[in-house]
Amino acid sequence: MSTVYDQNIAADTTTGFFGDAGDRLTFQTFTPSVSYDAVSVSLKMYKPGTGTIGDITLSLRMVDGDSKPTGGDLISGTTPGDTLTTDNSGEWRQITFSAAYELTAGVEYAIVARADECDESKNVVCRATSENAYTNGKGGYSTDGGSSWTVYSQTDLLFRVYGDAIIAPPSTSQYYTKRIVAIGSDEVWYGVDETPTQLADSIGQLDTTDFISMFEAYGKAFIFNNARLRIVDFVNVKLTTADIGSNPPDFHTILTGGTSGAKMVVDYITALSSASTIYGKRTTEDTFVSGETVTGTDDGGNAISFVISADEVAGPHWYDYTVYGGDAVYGALPDQATLGCNWRGRIILSGDKDYPHQWYMSRQRNPWDFNYIANDAGSPIAGGNGEMGEVGDVVVAVIAYSRDYLIFGCANSLWVMAGDPAENGSLYEFYSTGGILSADSWCRDKNRNLYILSTVGLLRIAPNFQSIENLTESSYPEFVDGLAYNGASHKLLMGYDRKRHGIQIIRTTLVSGANSCWWYDLRTEGLFPDSYPDACGAFSLFDYEAVDPTYQGLLYGCNDGYIRYADDDAKDDDAGDSDVAIDSYITFGPLKLGKEGQESTITSIIGITTGGGSGGTIADSNALTYSAWTALSADSIVEKLAANTTPNAAGTIAAPGRNRGARKRKPIRGLYAGIRIGNDTAAQTWGLEKLIVESRMKGRVK
Repeated sequence: MSTVYDQNIAADTTTGFFGDAGDRLTFQTFTPSVSYDAVSVSLKMYKPGTGTIGDITLSLRMVDGDSKPTGGDLISGTTPGDTLTTDNSGEWRQITFSAAYELTAGVEYAIVARADECDESKNVVCRATSENAYTNGKGGYSTDGGSSWTVYSQTDLLFRVYGDAIIAPPSTSQYYTKRIVAIGSDEVWYGVDETPTQLADSIGQLDTTDFISMFEAYGKAFIFNNARLRIVDFVNVKLTTADIGSNPPDFHTILTGGTSGAKMVVDYITALSSASTIYGKRTTEDTFVSGETVTGTDDGGNAISFVISADEVAGPHWYDYTVYGGDAVYGALPDQATLGCNWRGRIILSGDKDYPHQWYMSRQRNPWDFNYIANDAGSPIAGGNGEMGEVGDVVVAVIAYSRDYLIFGCANSLWVMAGDPAENGSLYEFYSTGGILSADSWCRDKNRNLYILSTVGLLRIAPNFQSIENLTESSYPEFVDGLAYNGASHKLLMGYDRKRHGIQIIRTTLVSGANSCWWYDLRTEGLFPDSYPDACGAFSLFDYEAVDPTYQGLLYGCNDGYIRYADDDAKDDDAGDSDVAIDSYITFGPLKLGKEGQESTITSIIGITTGGGSGGTIADSNALTYSAWTALSADSIVEKLAANTTPNAAGTIAAPGRNRGARKRKPIRGLYAGIRIGNDTAAQTWGLEKLIVESRMKGRVK
């Protein structure tokens, strides 16, 4: 029950009033001595005579330096004014706000009262004190709808502000645990470092050959694997009973152990009658013990009592995702889902192959309630059950873009839900040129830009949809065709690497792990091809914000069951039992050597590698190999660079830095040239600072 934190309840010897067709407002300021969450406010009021008052609105506002309200409502609530007493002694009328609002100690706030719909010359009278009896604020009024304000010289309204305490965090700077949760070989593993633990109850409960998605909400991992909807619960303890009794606990009921004195807040129960398992957050150091009677009171005031059959069990727990108690009174989950996320405190499900356009949302802040007939601001809702309806395309991905926007990536278009669907939100198509390629072909960067690998190219969507840019439309228009993605045989992933300032794109063949990868560098806006050993073919990418900086960064869930990360110090790729040399290269060209129709001869090539020599502080490059080609057309150079065979000149560039005798002198002649530089030797790395190509004009092409 909320507590009165601030009030003026001294003897009421005078009055203030508001109304008059909404022109007259009244206010009372107060200054909290402690911080708390304000949940409701009450004034002592009455309505004199006859006439229509309409709804009365009480709100909180900030205050300027003269103790006058300023700005809009911070939070508000309403009550029917026509039900007020006509007795001039007044009645305390309490109005509950639409949500709690945190008030800060020492900051002055104003309670503002208005009745926008009341008759002209009709007012609501507020009981008040005189002679500045209240010392922590000022009373006042407005006669022009709040455009200007007047402070009473001695009058203060009677009021009460109700609130809940703000629970201070523990003295330690870290009061939480982050775990990485992974799925492989049809089971779940979890941990905080490189030695994860197998969740035994999950063995054989999933099918990783089927579509699968996983996300975190409320201290749990929600797993959607078609008809297999599962939960890994890390925050709750588990109680079991052979008979839950005639009054099962409700969601968020507080239960107390009769012997142990342990307390828990109920989160979920598996059945509303007979044998049941209860999951909840224990709030005491005392633990529940076998054989004790657990009691509480449900939302209807009914007594709860049952005997538990075993000591409490700590998590993590593995159980089916169902509605609360598995009972139809809380609606029903879809029979299958492969897509999901947590948005605005709601569990979002989609990807039902029988209803591919459909989406489903739980009640806000209650993942177990899917009773779509509810009609309130937090009620569950589904496409087709509300005003919004279904998405106008097959849903391929759901993206919790921000608190205000939920994106449905579809097969041929992109849709966005703006605002909560139970509170006048809207659903509309914002991109009709193409759709998203896969459920995982999207990511966000540190600037809140959203990247989507679509059917028409790599898109960058600016925050709040200010712009949509196709990054490959001009520079690489055949990128999507060259990707050759087939959802039946490939896994397509995107992930943002905050350490290296780029986006990793990976297409992995499901049966073998063979992969084709691309790196989009956000600094140069270049797209670079790549590939890894088959054992390292990625089936998931995850930006892990670990507590320990050692484990922070983009993680790769690989074909051989390992989770890997990019290591700047490693010179070879890890392939499990052995390492694989990295074959890396860069190509330059086609380079036009002279005027149109006139050949030139490359007389020398000089490569300057990175590093300052032995004993220095700068990392040194290993030696490089180079190959050079010339031709009479640019397309011929492109083909030769791709084939990497029979160069016109080849050799080694010594390292590190610039070395004497580094000039490579083997004249080669043509209209166009191409040069490839790289290194494929195990345990080596390289860097190129500068490439100098010298040429001399020759005769015309004959």
